[in-house]
Amino acid sequence: LPGCFNDSTSKIPLIFVLSEGADPMDYLLSLALENEKKASMRIVSLGQGQGPIAERHMDSARLNGDWVCLQNCHLAVSWLGDLERILEDIADKPVHDEYRLWLTSMPSKAFPVSILQMGIKITNEPPQGVKANITRTFVDMTEDEYGSCSKVVTWRKLLYGLAFFNASILERRKFGAIGWNIPYGWMNSDLKTAIMQLRLYLEEQESTPFETLNVMVGDVTYGGRITDKQDKVTNKCILSNFFSAEAMIDGYSLSESNLYCMPPGNASLSDIRKLIEELPEVEDPEVFGMHGNASITYQQKLTNTFINTIISMESGGGGGGEEDASENEKQVMDASRVMLEKLPANPFNIKDAHPMTFSVAPNGGINSIGVFCKQECDQFAKLIDVIRRELYDLQRALEGFIVMGPALEGVYHAFLYQRVPVSWENAGYPCLKPLRSWTHDFFARIKFLDDWVSTGPPLSYWLSGLFFPQGFLTSVLQVYSRDRAVAIDLLQFETETVPLYEQEVKVLPEYGSYVHGLFMQGARFDIGKLGIVEATPGELFSPMPLIWLQPTKKSELIEGNDEGKYNCPLYKTSIRAGTLSTTGHSTNFVVAMKIQSGDRSPVHWIRRGVAMLCMLDD
Repeated sequence: LPGCFNDSTSKIPLIFVLSEGADPMDYLLSLALENEKKASMRIVSLGQGQGPIAERHMDSARLNGDWVCLQNCHLAVSWLGDLERILEDIADKPVHDEYRLWLTSMPSKAFPVSILQMGIKITNEPPQGVKANITRTFVDMTEDEYGSCSKVVTWRKLLYGLAFFNASILERRKFGAIGWNIPYGWMNSDLKTAIMQLRLYLEEQESTPFETLNVMVGDVTYGGRITDKQDKVTNKCILSNFFSAEAMIDGYSLSESNLYCMPPGNASLSDIRKLIEELPEVEDPEVFGMHGNASITYQQKLTNTFINTIISMESGGGGGGEEDASENEKQVMDASRVMLEKLPANPFNIKDAHPMTFSVAPNGGINSIGVFCKQECDQFAKLIDVIRRELYDLQRALEGFIVMGPALEGVYHAFLYQRVPVSWENAGYPCLKPLRSWTHDFFARIKFLDDWVSTGPPLSYWLSGLFFPQGFLTSVLQVYSRDRAVAIDLLQFETETVPLYEQEVKVLPEYGSYVHGLFMQGARFDIGKLGIVEATPGELFSPMPLIWLQPTKKSELIEGNDEGKYNCPLYKTSIRAGTLSTTGHSTNFVVAMKIQSGDRSPVHWIRRGVAMLCMLDD
């Protein structure tokens, strides 16, 4: 940073290109202090209404020789044009030699190119790896800060634990959804704030307030950025490994391999730095509490990102008649023709449905599960219409009868690169499968629903094959509510894992429903032990047996009955993250099911990132 400053002039802005996990403000403030500019430095966080304030500061600082820092320029897109004009006009105005303008911005298409061209670009990438993260924390720390607490032993141990926690949650992001459902942009400022809180509570309390520290650091400082419910639980479980009475013991292991341990309480700052130098350069997933299979997930994530980037750079188009078409066009034509021929002309014959599918309830209306079945039929019928229309138009375009517009060109390229067309995704259900697998899965869903209509309700429901599985769960509760005359808001599901698979089911359950078709990620369910066990090396997903959904009165739930059970979240796809839809449901999260946790505590599986999925990606 001093080198960039020395190369700059009063008329050239210095631009920090921000990246997640890296905050340059500490370094900038240190530089300002060295140059006796910190006291007069003006910092403006841009946003609504901050543009005029920033202009006034720039005008006065330009004459007085002060520094101005405009943070988060990407959040003031409408004002960036004014900033561009100001920097162009400054060439003809008197400017103090010591005046400097510092800008910070995330990468943004709206950022003016002329400012980038005239400015000095600076980026500060966050360190990669646990060792590099902890090294940065203690290299930036001074002796005064390291010895700033009267409770020396507790302070030093918890400080190291906090640095390790910060590094762990940052590095978990690289594993994708099994690490965090949403990759959060924690900054170095979060760590600085947590260190201040740690020092404050240790000085104020006679005994170490572990519970308070877990809440303030885990729920407030770091948890304030977390928006996903399951991620909040994961964050607290990870921090509890570092902020606990057990962590005060010398040699306390921070990982199952015992490669990472809590340092002695009398270790000096130089001792800590030497200890960090001895840590492995490349860490195994176990240091994050995850299974070794997570490294495979990480490599797949990198590979998919690379492939998607290459595909996004490709260009091309289709057209012309079939006779002189290219090999690609023939391939797309053949694939679209096969799929069009398979589409049912009149799917789901509701009029000739099995009597039990839409049986009438005692109140005179169709039973709730039958209503849900009809809604699913309508949804799939709309999707079939979209697919049929676009496949027909695509063939006409490839034969040269109609113009291939942007929408059809998108379908053409989707077939070429084995991607599901965007229009089908919008009309359909969340799915990450390539086109060939998606097509096979699509027709399997149609068959399941058609059998449901024509032969009656199945013994076990393929939950993964439904458009809206949350709606099915609600309909099961409604059936129980009406049969037992209990208000539906007084009910919730108890779940029992049945040591059977769908083809082995012979009778219906006493009440509720059986569901199948789910997969577990991060671990596996052992039918013999009737509990969750460690995943088999190399097996990223394992099929789940039948799950019995049992509607139960909340008042009848036995306290302590959930001990030894992991509240396992169920998601539609492996992305896990979703948005809140108009129905009040997440677009990806389905429900949390209580699964026997086996020989391990539920906390162990939470750190593992264990979850169930409705479908796989291949």
